[in-house]
Amino acid sequence: MLTGDLLRVRFRKGQIQLPYIDEASGDHLGVAETLIRAFDGHVGGSREALDEELADITGAGTDFLFHRGLSKLLKDRCAFAAASPVDPVELRSRIFESAAAAYRNTDQIRIDREAVLAEAAKSAGIEAKEVDRAFYADLRAAERLESFKSCTPEWLLGRYNVALVQAVLFRATELDLHVEGETPARYRDLFRKLKFFRLLHEIRQTGPGKYHIHIDGPMALFKSSQRYGLQIAQFLPSVLHCGNWRIAASVTWGARRREGVFTLTPETGLKPIGPSTGQWIPEEVAWLEERFGRLKTVWRMAAGS
Repeated sequence: MLTGDLLRVRFRKGQIQLPYIDEASGDHLGVAETLIRAFDGHVGGSREALDEELADITGAGTDFLFHRGLSKLLKDRCAFAAASPVDPVELRSRIFESAAAAYRNTDQIRIDREAVLAEAAKSAGIEAKEVDRAFYADLRAAERLESFKSCTPEWLLGRYNVALVQAVLFRATELDLHVEGETPARYRDLFRKLKFFRLLHEIRQTGPGKYHIHIDGPMALFKSSQRYGLQIAQFLPSVLHCGNWRIAASVTWGARRREGVFTLTPETGLKPIGPSTGQWIPEEVAWLEERFGRLKTVWRMAAGS
């Protein structure tokens, strides 16, 4: 998810507007592809080397926030770890002890660095050539990129637009969601997600197949909770799987705590960023759908209860 410093919102007559990007833009797709390629190419390398290349790519132009936002979303798909065969803290302690002993040795004119490192490596049970890499392996810049879950440029741009909305909902005081025309299975999945993310909510049926869901936001709690705000943001992708819905959220934004209303509908064009979960389809139903699709008929199958 994006942090508040990675986007600029606009207030217009009390309404919050977001800088959505054109997901079909060739320039945007090119930037996304370049960044994805950079992450793919740095698997096994250090975080510092990756950050240096990202700094060269993002630069400081007018699209600086957009580039940094894409980089943040890609880093969320990374797994970094300290690449050291021994505990770096313990290794440094051994090296300093060896260096101190060498300094106290009056038989030698100068301290032999290689000898000190070799002695520390021997006591730690590693090769001498591994000492330099392991010496500060626990620093953030020295962490190794163990794995990166790659993606397509198209998915990344769609994920960026969804992340913009999530960053705003993270600061909501309350949220009203209106949904209608969905299948019972879809409603059950949506209601389960409310409970799964432990959101404080109230559900009212406003008509046949129509529901109004009121959710208290993190800024409405006695003490603002980042964890609760994150749970609201994580709930959004479940809504995007619905067809007819509307969100209206009251938001407190920025250090000045400026209040505004944020609205969202399917017309915004946000796409689901992952598969829908929690809607199990029996094997015989899947078989029937597959066989029915082979028939040359004007009849169509529709999901029921």
